[in-house]
Amino acid sequence: MFIFVRRAKAHSELETLGGLEAAELAEKCLKSWSSGGGDPWREWFPESDDGKTEFVDTWERIKWPRAALDDAKVSAARLPLKPFRCYSVKYGQFVSVAGYLQRSVNGPILLPCRKMATLLECDAMTVSRYRRLAVQDGLLRLTARGIKAQRKADEFSFATESFNWKTGEQIFSVTLNICVTSSATVPECYTEKQDTQDSERHRDTQETRTLQEVKEKEEKTKARQQNEIRKKFSLKKGPYIPTTDELARA
Repeated sequence: MFIFVRRAKAHSELETLGGLEAAELAEKCLKSWSSGGGDPWREWFPESDDGKTEFVDTWERIKWPRAALDDAKVSAARLPLKPFRCYSVKYGQFVSVAGYLQRSVNGPILLPCRKMATLLECDAMTVSRYRRLAVQDGLLRLTARGIKAQRKADEFSFATESFNWKTGEQIFSVTLNICVTSSATVPECYTEKQDTQDSERHRDTQETRTLQEVKEKEEKTKARQQNEIRKKFSLKKGPYIPTTDELARA
C-alpha cells in the first residue's frame, strides 16, 4: 500500500489533491483493473482490512512522494557544494545532498542518520557528527526535534542562500554575515565602512558604561561618608533627668 500511495502521490494529476479525493480517483482505476465486481481494494490489497481508509491515512503521512533523496544525491554528484569549512570529502557530500534536498522540497528536510549513512556509505554516527558540524557552521538549522516513540526524525532547514547554485561555491559566512563578493552583485553586504561604524558604536557604548560605573561609585562613597558623619554627631538618647524646678513642684 505504501509503495502504491507514494507513486500515486507523485502523479502530476494527483499530487495537489487531498487524501480522500485521490482515493476516489484511485478506486476508479482499481475498478478498471479488476476482473470482477467486488471490492477493488480487497482484491488488490488483500492484507489490508480497510484499503481505502489506509490509502487516505498513508497519503497524509507521505511528505516526499518522489525519491527526493536519490535525486539530491545525483545533483550533488553533478555539481557538489563547496562550503568554506569542509572537514572531509564525505562531509562535502553530506552538505551537497542536504542542500539539493532542501531545494527540491517545500518546508523542512529530514536527514535521518541511518538512511543518510546508507546513501553516503558511512556510519550513522558519522552522519550525526556531520549534522552537528553543519549546524555549528550555520549551514543547517534544527527546526523541530524528532520523537522516537512516534518514529519521527529531526527536521532541519538548509541555508540555500549561502551558496551560488551555478558554481557550488559558498558566497558568504552565515555565522558572521560577511560578504565575500562585491557589493554590486550582493545587496546589503557587510562592508568595511559598516565594520568601522560598529567598532565606533561599540567604543562609545563602552565609554558610556565606564562613566556610569564611576558615577555610581562616587555616589555610593558620598552616601557612605554622609552616614558616618551623621552617626558621629548624633546624640545618644538616655534616661530623662528632671530639672530643679520640676523636682520642687513635685
